[in-house]
Amino acid sequence: MSDDRRLGHVTVLAGERGGRYPDGNSLLVAGGEETVIIDPSLTVVARRGRLPRVDRVLVGHCHEDHIAGNHLFPDAPAREERLVEYLREPRTIAEIVAHRFVYRPRDDVLWAEPVERRSMVQHLERLCRAGRVAEVEPGRFLATRRR
Repeated sequence: MSDDRRLGHVTVLAGERGGRYPDGNSLLVAGGEETVIIDPSLTVVARRGRLPRVDRVLVGHCHEDHIAGNHLFPDAPAREERLVEYLREPRTIAEIVAHRFVYRPRDDVLWAEPVERRSMVQHLERLCRAGRVAEVEPGRFLATRRR
C-alpha cells in the first residue's frame, strides 16, 4: 500500500483514512532473527495473503481495532504465553477471568468481565486443541508440558 512508511527495520502498515477507527495502523518490525507485528489491526486483515512471516505479536492494549488481526498469526506467541504460565496450577474460568489478562485490574470498566471471559474461553479452546492446556476436571484447566 502506498501510504505505508518504512523507517529502517520498521514499517508502519497504514490503514484506511489515516488509520482512524476501525481500520487502525500496525507496526511491522523486522529484526535480524525475528519479525514482530504490533497491534495487528483490520489493516493487517485486509492484507492477509501479502504479509511476511511473523514470529511474535505484541498488543498495546486489547481494543478491537488493535487485535482484529491476531487470528492471522496462530503460531506467534502473545497473550497465550502469559495464560499458559498462569495455568501451571489448575485454574477455573472464574479465576482466569479475575486474573485479568485483557484489562488491567485497576481498569474499572463495566465490560471487562465479559470481554475477559470471551477472550479467555477462545484462548483456552485453542490451547486445548493444540494440546498445550488440558481440562483436568470440568471447568478447571492446567497447562501441559507440551509446547
